[in-house]
Parts: sequence; structure tokens; C-alpha cells
Amino acid sequence: MSSDADDLRLTLARNLAASRRAKGSDWTQQHLADQAGVSRATVVQIEGGEGDIKLSTMADLAGALDMSPMLLLMGESELDALRKMLSEPGKVDEITSSMTEADARPIANLPRAQKKAATVGAGVATAAGLSGAAAAGAAIGMIALPGVGTAIGAVLGSLLGARLGHAITEKADRKARP
Repeated sequence: MSSDADDLRLTLARNLAASRRAKGSDWTQQHLADQAGVSRATVVQIEGGEGDIKLSTMADLAGALDMSPMLLLMGESELDALRKMLSEPGKVDEITSSMTEADARPIANLPRAQKKAATVGAGVATAAGLSGAAAAGAAIGMIALPGVGTAIGAVLGSLLGARLGHAITEKADRKARP
């Protein structure tokens, strides 16, 4: 039976191999390993969907590929959520328009300021009638990019949270069947 970690591992494997191949035929596993400062065995293991990768290794691989590490983890659910978000641009504008000027101020890179920003971001989502993953997404977006990042985080959180909730329900239903 597949776990969420297994699914994520396979997504990473698929995306890393595809990203490497997209760089051209000279981007062998050895070339990527050399560029990222990791062993070829590490690249083989990750592209094979085996083992657990350290965040620093993922960052090194993504850096060697000139891309965000986030792209290495994007699967069907994330891409579908982005598609939905792009097809309904008014949702981001709707949330952004309900924000005050203070909600869009840059955040100091201090734990205390980030805690307050996360609380404000979640509050913005709650004021827009959102909760759960949407509030978490808004909190993350508020820390990363106050203003529009808060709205984008809320919409993505809402879309991904709904998708995840559906997947969890389906998984529970499969387990309950004899």
C-alpha cells in the first residue's frame, strides 16, 4: 500500500529525472551530481524513488538545475490547484481587496515578526470565510510575500486542502473495505 511519503518520493524521482533531461543530453546523472556537489549514487537513488532526501541535497540539486526546489515536489494535485487558481483570477483579487494597508507591509525576518505575520495572514483568510489549509496557506504567503502572497497562499491552500481532504477520505474508504 502506498503512503503519502512514497507518493512524494515518486513525484520527486519523476520531476528530478525530467528536469535533468530537460537540460539536455549532456546532463547525465553524473553531470548533475557534479554540478550539485553530491554523489552519482545519490542522484540514482533519488531518481529511483528510494531513500529519504535531505533538504540541503534537494536545494543543491535544484540549484544545479537553476530551478526552485518547489518544482521538484509539484505533483498532479499542485498543478491542478494552480490551473484552477489561474482560471479564477478573481479569487486572489477578492482576498487582496479585503486586506488593509498594514496587511501588505513587508515583514521583518525575525521570529516574533513572522509569528505576528502568520497570525495576520490566517486572520485575513478567516475574514474571507476560509479556514484550515487556506488559513495555513495565507499565513505562509503573508510571511513570504505580504499582500498578494497572502491571497495566493489562501487560494492555493484552499484548493490543495480540498484535494487533500478528498484523497484522505478516499484512502480511508479503501481501508474500510473488506
